Amino acid sequence: MRIKQNLKIFLVFIFIFGVISKTLFSVPSSNGQKKYSLKKVFHQPFEQPLAMVVYPEKIDNRDYFAVAEKKGIVYLVPVMEQDSKTERIVFFDLRSQICSDGYEQGLLGMAFDPDYAKSRQMYIYYSGCTPSATYLARITVSHIKKTRSPEFKISVEKILTIDQPYANHNGGQIEFGPDGYLYLGVGDGGSGGDPHNYAQNKTSLLGKILRLDVHTARGYNIPQDNPFGGNERAEIFAYGMRNPWRFSIDHLTGWIWVGDVGQDLYEEISIVKKGANYGWRIMEGMHCFLPKKNCSSQGLVLPVHEYSHSDGESVIGGYVYHGSALAELNGKYIFGDYISGKIWYIDAIDKFQKKSTLLIDSDLFISSFAVDSSGEIYVLDILGGYIFKII
Repeated sequence: MRIKQNLKIFLVFIFIFGVISKTLFSVPSSNGQKKYSLKKVFHQPFEQPLAMVVYPEKIDNRDYFAVAEKKGIVYLVPVMEQDSKTERIVFFDLRSQICSDGYEQGLLGMAFDPDYAKSRQMYIYYSGCTPSATYLARITVSHIKKTRSPEFKISVEKILTIDQPYANHNGGQIEFGPDGYLYLGVGDGGSGGDPHNYAQNKTSLLGKILRLDVHTARGYNIPQDNPFGGNERAEIFAYGMRNPWRFSIDHLTGWIWVGDVGQDLYEEISIVKKGANYGWRIMEGMHCFLPKKNCSSQGLVLPVHEYSHSDGESVIGGYVYHGSALAELNGKYIFGDYISGKIWYIDAIDKFQKKSTLLIDSDLFISSFAVDSSGEIYVLDILGGYIFKII
């Protein structure tokens, strides 16, 4: 996720405008056939929400979401729409361990073990300040009290440390694949233009999608079929990424859909495959970056979709829709843009698609998408703090 320099300078003014606009205006739009809009699902806003996932267990026979705030608090909230009496449960609070000072720092991602009921484990990816690094950590959860308002005790084990030369381009998404392995998106280390060429360097974890076997007593193992080894980092599953802020794994196909944030001119959507090179910093989207002309795309996997900065400047990867409420969107990949607030879809196919269809033109500052157990899709607004459902 990238914020342009001029937007950083006027962030306070943007925040005020965003709050006012959400108060005065709704956000419906049309794709030319069906009309879609965003429905607020929780009465109270969160403070800079960055991630939301389904909590794997019922509490008092109700389904819950886990919502992560940038500063390091995770809440459990019932899956109930517009309930002003909803009491949030503090799942855990790691503000003392997490650095959230930078625009792209904080509690960046979380994922529950597919066998959470047995393992009582989940994983988080977050920023540290001293030294400047990001960490993948295993959290083991136990109950202090099992009631309608349960209390939890956690232990935290750092299992991977990634030194960060700059405060931006940390990546952030973690998700378990249908193979049981944990996937992690890591940015190129920051600054601009990948000055150290980390994304193309397979001895570095920066600018990569990693794949780890975390089902070990401590630390992690390398899956035997990971594509690299020897002098290269064996954790790497794919490389050539700039900032894969958000990705999702379609569990029907196994395809990994990633929104890779662009540099100067283009944002891109790619389907990640084992061992593939996605081109950064040689190319930005379908276009030469370094060198500006006559670059070679030989051996590179190009995106399935790109859009220019006339439509948005920071892509937020979403999900392939498999819900039932919006049947006409089944099999469509839904994604958005942090800067413009636009939400689009493309067909979930593995060939380049020049055009996307505008689903909603919102005034949100989108930090993430989320999906519930029924396949319905939600949108998180980092500045306003509210969470919306696409209807």
